[in-house]
Amino acid sequence: MAQIPADQKFHTLNANTPTQERGSAQADGLRDIYTMQDIIDSVTTGGSITGQVVSYELRQLPFDGFSDGEYEGKTLDFGNNFATFGQPGTVYYWNGSVWDSVDNTSVSSSTSIIGVCTNKATDGFFQTILVDGIVRLKSALTLTIGNEAVYVGGPGALTVTPPTGIGEVVRVAGHAYDLSDPYMVHFNPLQGWLEIQ
Repeated sequence: MAQIPADQKFHTLNANTPTQERGSAQADGLRDIYTMQDIIDSVTTGGSITGQVVSYELRQLPFDGFSDGEYEGKTLDFGNNFATFGQPGTVYYWNGSVWDSVDNTSVSSSTSIIGVCTNKATDGFFQTILVDGIVRLKSALTLTIGNEAVYVGGPGALTVTPPTGIGEVVRVAGHAYDLSDPYMVHFNPLQGWLEIQ
């Protein structure tokens, strides 16, 4: 398999077009021939382009209002890497190797990448994490006006009450928007946070 150098330039030609000896000796000496399969192999087997599954999911049907983890928005799929099985509607943080339940009682469990486990099942597991969008939580929020900021809360949950305890972390994770449905939020976590001293 040919590995394509990261700085290589490409020009496409019909497969039947002869490409050797069509320029000066110097130009021919600098010319390498790659196929689309070489490009695919370079990307999928450790070439210069790597990544995870990042998607933007759009709903075709209205929210049914009953399924934890119903969602629409930007998702990540790092594979089935959870400290315990992913629970739709539960909030997790990425600890560098697995998703674990957020908890505002420590910096380490509330300030990295956070997301809500969705109801999208892959190979029998709920492993897709919503990082920005609309989602139905597993636990209801205690709303008073509907349009309220929500914060990283206790294990795996969000809260409308800002933390106040020493050592707790205040991080806005989005907004509730419907007093009649305290499970639905616009999940859009801020990158900034405060630790109470």
